[in-house]
Amino acid sequence: MSDLGDALLEAHVRHELSGLRGDSLAALIDERVAAAFAWLEDVKFNQIVTRDQIVGVVRRYAIELRVSGGITELTGEMANIVFSSKASYSTRVGDIVEPSSYEEFADKIVALEGLQRELIRYVMQSAAFGTLASRVLSRAVLDLLFRTDDAERGVRLKALALAFGQKVLPGLQPRLGAVLSRYIERHATRFTRGGEEHLLEAVDREWVRQMADEVWDTISKVPLAEAGTVFTTQDLEDFVVLTYEFWLKFRKSHYFLEITTEVIHHLFDKYGDESVASLILDMGVTEKMVAAELRTFLGPLVEHAFRTGFLEQELRAHLEPFYRSEEALAILRAR
Repeated sequence: MSDLGDALLEAHVRHELSGLRGDSLAALIDERVAAAFAWLEDVKFNQIVTRDQIVGVVRRYAIELRVSGGITELTGEMANIVFSSKASYSTRVGDIVEPSSYEEFADKIVALEGLQRELIRYVMQSAAFGTLASRVLSRAVLDLLFRTDDAERGVRLKALALAFGQKVLPGLQPRLGAVLSRYIERHATRFTRGGEEHLLEAVDREWVRQMADEVWDTISKVPLAEAGTVFTTQDLEDFVVLTYEFWLKFRKSHYFLEITTEVIHHLFDKYGDESVASLILDMGVTEKMVAAELRTFLGPLVEHAFRTGFLEQELRAHLEPFYRSEEALAILRAR
């Protein structure tokens, strides 16, 4: 390259470097972002990307990408830091969830009568629940008949009667318990069916709201750290691992790909013929937001690249091939 070419390259590098620092960089960001947003107003979404391209991104990064185990470890550590922080000890649940938010949530829960009835029906029809209810009922009957730990006069008389009965019929309580348990389990279906009807009648809107209010009155005054004491450090880590393992399996399922594809098709059906600028605006992103964030994060990054010489190195690597090209050399020779 000629001396003139070298001089032009050096001048060009210095010119570019001066435009990427301080106020010049901020002005450049504002200018280029404004130009990009103006251009995107005339660019339709389906002109710059296709449905298959987006599905491909999902396949590569949501389905096939190997997720590092370090992410789960870091997540568990961060969860523990949150629960053990000083702020969690000084902040109550009610400070995070405002009363108005609770009221809206409670109103919605109360309004879900259909869901409440379905949940009750599923639970009451469960064989496991029938067995549990039978055991609880038989235990309650035995306690009613044989428990004598109260100091009332009637209870003392019952204790005397039981002591006499044990002499006449030794082992009465365990034998009666076994018989009662077998009887209740044989008729569990009838008991749970009747219980379902009674429970459906009892669980009305007023009762659900009262229960929700009582729970809220209790937990709203509890510090976040105290609310989190039901989970140990190991519990939190286990839940993170379980969630991580579930995601690894779920993302490989045919269902995940199907619903993701449907969502992408809906996005294109709704925004495909709209401008990219309108899509970005619907997402809540504005030109000022983008420019401000670029100034915040790009400024320090570029300044560090300048101080370390990396910025000049990359600019030179980008510009030098042009000044060494035959086209540039021919122009310089003609001078």
